[in-house]
Amino acid sequence: MAGALGPILSPVTGVIAHEYDVSISKAALPAGYPLLTAGLGAFIAQAWAPILGKRSAYIASTIILFTSTIWDSQVTSYGSLLACRTFQGFGNGAYESIVISSIGDLFFVTPLDCNEV
Repeated sequence: MAGALGPILSPVTGVIAHEYDVSISKAALPAGYPLLTAGLGAFIAQAWAPILGKRSAYIASTIILFTSTIWDSQVTSYGSLLACRTFQGFGNGAYESIVISSIGDLFFVTPLDCNEV
């Protein structure tokens, strides 16, 4: 869900403009707003993870992404689409920020000792 969140609407910008009767520049906003709120979500997830754990941050982000995906499938107006995509980007924040440290937690690699070479 998180990987294709930003660019998934880019190919259908013209369809969105036609369906909701908005300009092309307004129709491109639902593809950009998730990136803006993902930054805020990443900032919160970075603070949340050391205190409450990465698992809880991932669970909260997944719940936000899942509910907003369902909401996204039921939108009937441009305002609802924009609000949904903005909220969806917030849920993407943990996947943008704490994934690298999670990989480091899973795989422990010892540094190479220069004396052994």
